[in-house]
Amino acid sequence: MGKFLPVEVVFLRGRSMIVSSIIEAEEALQGCWPDKRSASYRHAARLVAAAKDGMCRPTVAFEAFRIAALKQGLVKNGKPSDALITLDHLAGYESPPSFEQPQRAMTDPLNSNRNLSSALTRARPFDLVGIVSSRRRAKAGFSFAGHRNLSSIRELSRTSANQGKKIMATTKASTKGLNDLFHGTLKDIYFAEKKILATLPKMAKAAQNPNLKAAFEKHHGQTKEHVTRLEEVFEVIGKKPAGKTCAAIMGITKEGNEIIEEYKGAAALDAGLLAAAQAVEHYEISRYGTLRTWACELGLTEAVNLLDLTLAEEKETDAALTELAESAVNVAAEAA
Repeated sequence: MGKFLPVEVVFLRGRSMIVSSIIEAEEALQGCWPDKRSASYRHAARLVAAAKDGMCRPTVAFEAFRIAALKQGLVKNGKPSDALITLDHLAGYESPPSFEQPQRAMTDPLNSNRNLSSALTRARPFDLVGIVSSRRRAKAGFSFAGHRNLSSIRELSRTSANQGKKIMATTKASTKGLNDLFHGTLKDIYFAEKKILATLPKMAKAAQNPNLKAAFEKHHGQTKEHVTRLEEVFEVIGKKPAGKTCAAIMGITKEGNEIIEEYKGAAALDAGLLAAAQAVEHYEISRYGTLRTWACELGLTEAVNLLDLTLAEEKETDAALTELAESAVNVAAEAA
């Protein structure tokens, strides 16, 4: 395996080592770390092992190791060269943007509009026009200009209120950014993975082809790992893991259940189940691909690594299902 820019790691008991390869990273992970139960350590250990087996890109695994060591304060401090600083900057190893909402400006134009609207709405006709008896109106030559002024003021009140609502909507919308979109989509796929986790055993039980049944069971185990990785991504952005109802996955899994009921015992059942499973895979590939791109844009290196690994597994599963469909399942359905 290739070599990387060396990282000097100093363990708790004072022992140090230079790490510049996946093999050395694996050895370093066996050393004395402050917290081997942390998400970053577990993630690094998983990726390094996957890289050794050819299931993960070595660059991704080594970067996960570097991040884990940095988080636990094991990387020996030293002044980097200007070249390394430039390379790190270009590679995007900078602090990710804050996920906290930006503070409101001290001067809020909405407040002034709201206050004006409130004051004008509370104004009573006699405050603005005055009480004039019908007898005195005639003597004073009173006209209805005052009432027209009152109408104008009321119209101004309504206009101010509407403007305030528009400003409020604009202000609320302007606070939404890519980080909010990332968080919302993360909740979407988290819900989807939980739903898939509950659906796969039913699909495995219904499958007639033993290889298809085994594929569903294998992916059930992978999906558990996908849920864990998503929870680690939530941790990266400082958010509590939570799902948001995903209408797309609800529809896809519903179609799968309908196939099970409608084609029960039929030769075409497996072909239908496999098609439903691939619909799920294609949805997941789309979601994970988008999240990975956004995470890269936001500078969330650790999230990129997690999403990259899951994306690779989803593509691998989709390819395996395609091969199974073309080699056996579709043939059996057509022959019936």
